[in-house]
Amino acid sequence: MSSISNKARQILGPSPELKKVENIDRNTLHTLYLLLTERNVTRTALILGVSQPAVSETLAKLRRVTGDPLLIRSGGKMELTDHAQGLLKYVQRVLGDLDLITSKRDEFDAARSRRTFRIATADNIDVNFHARLMARIRSRAPHARIEVFSLTQDFDYVRRLAERTVDIVIANWPEPPSHLHSKSLLESGIVCMMNKRHPAAKKPLTWEVYSGLAHLDITPRMLGEVSPIDHQLLKIGVHREIYAHYPFFTLIPLIVAGSDFVFTGSRRFLEHFEKTTPVVLRELPQRLTPIKFYQLWHERSHNSGELRWLRGQVAEVAKTLDTAGD
Repeated sequence: MSSISNKARQILGPSPELKKVENIDRNTLHTLYLLLTERNVTRTALILGVSQPAVSETLAKLRRVTGDPLLIRSGGKMELTDHAQGLLKYVQRVLGDLDLITSKRDEFDAARSRRTFRIATADNIDVNFHARLMARIRSRAPHARIEVFSLTQDFDYVRRLAERTVDIVIANWPEPPSHLHSKSLLESGIVCMMNKRHPAAKKPLTWEVYSGLAHLDITPRMLGEVSPIDHQLLKIGVHREIYAHYPFFTLIPLIVAGSDFVFTGSRRFLEHFEKTTPVVLRELPQRLTPIKFYQLWHERSHNSGELRWLRGQVAEVAKTLDTAGD
């Protein structure tokens, strides 16, 4: 505790109540960091999984310690004071230093842990993956809690990993972000899904036919973003017309089953629906580079025993699935 208090003195500065700094711990500094970045007590409480009054109480304590209001109302929103603006980079650096100091490399006792694991993920990985992962964690860490977040368009996974409000991210990238740790999990071939009654389902699928179809695609994370599949298609001179975007992978097969839309995506994900829904998967005229799924994590959690355990469970589940994906 004393090392944390010394760090706290360095960043919080002189105050009439400096003697009260002794009870500022890592959790308080983490709350301060979120308050400075979110500028909202309610959002900070939601991220931390605590009550709003608890965050308000911590903010009141931080105001007493620093002798500064830190957050002030301006119009309809909260703004940082000049002192708070200056604190932000130091709080972030101190939290990183404390992680390096206190990280333990001892083994994680999964059977006794009551930790909450937070995972952000896309829903287009192998349909068996998440069921097996949940079952595996539940059987090995029966007292743990699991929170899963969807990688929606407004979910800033890079920031959430840095803030430790998400432990790992599972999704697909052509190449994972270089500033994060990553481990390859699965690969999957790319196929085209269409209604079984679609006219194109009964004749050879050429690029000319493919380009003329009514394509449905997942909603991009950023406006105007070109999907990894379109990047590949454009490289070989193939253009497709996207007539609709939809944000949920799991509902796309149902849309395709009841329309003339076609969807191009991961075989691992789509082949399940070929068995349960009136759709058919067609091979593309030319094989594209497979979709690659990874798990990502931040440097701050790299040496954490409990998160090494979690990443190990994810990797083991991936091994139980057919790695070919074709």
